[in-house]
Amino acid sequence: MKVENDLLGVDVQYHLQKVDMGYICELKELSIQCIVLYMRLEDAKSGELVFAPCNIGAHWVLLVIEVSTSTVYYLDSINSKVPLNIRILISTAFIIYEGNKGNRRRTLHWKVVQCPKQLKDVECGFYVMMFMRDLIRDQGILSKNNFNGRNTYTKAEIDEVRVEWINFVMTKYEQQFF
Repeated sequence: MKVENDLLGVDVQYHLQKVDMGYICELKELSIQCIVLYMRLEDAKSGELVFAPCNIGAHWVLLVIEVSTSTVYYLDSINSKVPLNIRILISTAFIIYEGNKGNRRRTLHWKVVQCPKQLKDVECGFYVMMFMRDLIRDQGILSKNNFNGRNTYTKAEIDEVRVEWINFVMTKYEQQFF
C-alpha cells in the first residue's frame, strides 16, 4: 500500500499482512504498521508536535515531542513513570537533532500526562491511536495534563478508530488495485 509523502516527507510503501487486519478486527495487540498507518489518517499540521509511538516490551506508549519548547510528553495507558531507557534514547536523539541544526544544547523537559487507562491487557496500541487522534483535535489536553478528566475509553470509541483504520486501508487498496 502506497502512502503519499505528506506524513513522512517521502512516498512510503507499507506492506500489510493479513495478520495486521486481524489485529484491528479482533481487537488484539497491534503492529507498528497498524499504528503508523493510523498516524497517516489524522490531519496534523506539520511541525507542531512530533508523535513517537514506542513499544517498550509488549506495550505501546506515546511520546509527544514539542521541539520548540524542548518538551517530551509521555502518555502511557498503564504506568505513569517514564522508563530510563526511553529517557536516554530520546535525550540522545534530541542532542543529535540540536547538533545537526547548529543549536546549542537545550535540556529536555519531561511531562507525564495523566491519560486514560486501559481496562484490558491488549488495548495499548488502540489507546496510542486514540491519544494521537484526541491530541490533534485538542492540543490543549497536554497543557491541562488531565485529558479533560477522561479516565478510560469505551469500546465504542475504540471501535470508531478501528473502523477509521479499516476504511482507510480498504480505500487505499481499492485505489491501487481497481
